[in-house]
Amino acid sequence: MHFHTDGNYSFPEDFNGPLIAAALTVEFIGALVANGIVLIATLIQYKSLKVLSTMLFTSLIIIHLIISVLFILLWIISAASEEWIYGTTIEQKIAACTFHGCVLNYGIWIIFGTITAMSVDHCIFIVKPNFYKRFMKPKVTLTLIALIWVVALILDTAPLYGFGEVAYEEYGACVPRFEGEITYVVITMTLVIMQICIIIVTSTWIYCFTHKFIQEHSQLADDVYVSRNRRLVGIFCAMLIG
Repeated sequence: MHFHTDGNYSFPEDFNGPLIAAALTVEFIGALVANGIVLIATLIQYKSLKVLSTMLFTSLIIIHLIISVLFILLWIISAASEEWIYGTTIEQKIAACTFHGCVLNYGIWIIFGTITAMSVDHCIFIVKPNFYKRFMKPKVTLTLIALIWVVALILDTAPLYGFGEVAYEEYGACVPRFEGEITYVVITMTLVIMQICIIIVTSTWIYCFTHKFIQEHSQLADDVYVSRNRRLVGIFCAMLIG
């Protein structure tokens, strides 16, 4: 755990704390309103929660709200005060800073894992619809979501086991650092690369499957699929967004 060595937890003179706080406030309000509206709309249409992709998307919304409230909001207050105000003793400040940095790290891992799971979900739904209908039940998705959150928690608590540290930065936030932690960096980079590869493979698979589907049907009805290549790009982009 690292703070400024001189014991001064305030902003340096070349940083404008209130200005940073104002910019963060705009981001905080936008994130809170956007994610809040989507979450409320999803809960109102409670039957949609049985849809697997909606369950994953809801998990993504929830973690964004957690980051907004427990990381960005605390950062705003710290930046506006131009010092780390959480805790009166050094032990309390360290505990609060550790919590602050771990919230960010936890959220990042969950976001990565959930986006990867959504990519796999879309791929199976489109490429293997019979398998999807037979095996991809709500219980399976809930188990997957729980697994993502638990694995993220294990990776997030690494500083508590001596891997890396949570450091107070000059702009008023506490963030994780893993300088010199070769083992942890290798593990995390391997996981990140694996997730990126899964997203690329599933997205490419969807594209190839859709391209083949359109080509096969265009032979039966050329007049319907005149601009099939442009439509393919549109369908592909829509699936990625969805």
